[in-house]
Amino acid sequence: MTMAMSAIEINDEITNPLTYNAQYRALICRACKYTLNSGAGVAKHLRIMHKSLDLQGRRKLMAYANGLNIVDREAIVVPDKGCMPIDGLRLSDGFECQSCGNVRSSEASIVEHCRKQHNWVKANGVQWDECKIQTFLPMNQGGYFIVAMTEGNMDQRMNISSIDEYITGMLDKAKEMDLEEDKQLAIVDINQHTVDKSGLGLGVKILLRMKY
Repeated sequence: MTMAMSAIEINDEITNPLTYNAQYRALICRACKYTLNSGAGVAKHLRIMHKSLDLQGRRKLMAYANGLNIVDREAIVVPDKGCMPIDGLRLSDGFECQSCGNVRSSEASIVEHCRKQHNWVKANGVQWDECKIQTFLPMNQGGYFIVAMTEGNMDQRMNISSIDEYITGMLDKAKEMDLEEDKQLAIVDINQHTVDKSGLGLGVKILLRMKY
């Protein structure tokens, strides 16, 4: 059980999206798979990205986050190449330049890098290696580092991924329920407006038409 799970009492620990990594002083959102900035950054993230959390739940998470020694994600020291995967962050396929060690998240991006920085041409053959990468930053904002994948931690990563997928699924389901509730409230508002405007409800109008 992580520090975040044990330190905060929320409805169910598996639906708590936050986990704290003391080594990097990083507060990680397991559902969004990146780190959060301290203070207002946490509040803004919870308000915008996790609307399904009720006010009480958000306040508990904020109180917990305010008690942590959090480094803003841009200031986190990037781990050394080959470190173990960090719990809560997205694990992706990546590419490392053989010439300078630059890491990219797509083959198109590494090809562009090699062309511009190393005058690479197709005739030179592949000059990059495939690898597994993570980043503390949101998707497509860079900051990638290479992590090691061994048979020993593959099962662990699969279990973590299952939990992360469950959290994301729960949050998505809650959002769908909120949208449906808003839709129903909108229908009620429209019907109420019709009654207020005409003085008669739709059911009464139908009965009058049948009678006459």
